[in-house]
Amino acid sequence: MRSGGYDVAQVCLNGHVINARSEGYPEKNAKFCPDCGEGTITTCQDCSKKIRGEPTDVFSIGFTFPAPNYCRECGKPYPWTQRKIEAFRELVDVLSLNKDYKTVMLDGITDIVRDTPRTEVVCVKFSRIISKLKQQEPQLISMLSNIATDRAKELLSGVISAPPT
Repeated sequence: MRSGGYDVAQVCLNGHVINARSEGYPEKNAKFCPDCGEGTITTCQDCSKKIRGEPTDVFSIGFTFPAPNYCRECGKPYPWTQRKIEAFRELVDVLSLNKDYKTVMLDGITDIVRDTPRTEVVCVKFSRIISKLKQQEPQLISMLSNIATDRAKELLSGVISAPPT
């Protein structure tokens, strides 16, 4: 590892970070996640490039390294990101939502889990829907707060931060 570089992260397929410095501290690596039992990876499954971990020249205490959502090399979602999107879509599909709400939610989720020019517009649409469904579908709000980007959470803060009444 060179000074000023990054180590390689080891992450389970569900997105639990096992080791943010898998090359620097290999003794902390695990083949399977202790939280969920899924296998772990250190490379993108699409392009085989290493998952960027923590900087090698920084030592931090109390900092939690977040699993990245997308590969820096090929731009594809990591398995945990794809699973979150699929789980959200499955939840929307089983909830008792009208057809228009379902369409907005299913089409818009990719702009909630990544920051795009459409994120702000989609957040406005989601906010209107969620404010009408808050009491009926708390699972939807919980899942959104777990998968949205920081920017999307900020834009949705009025509807996903407050507990259902």
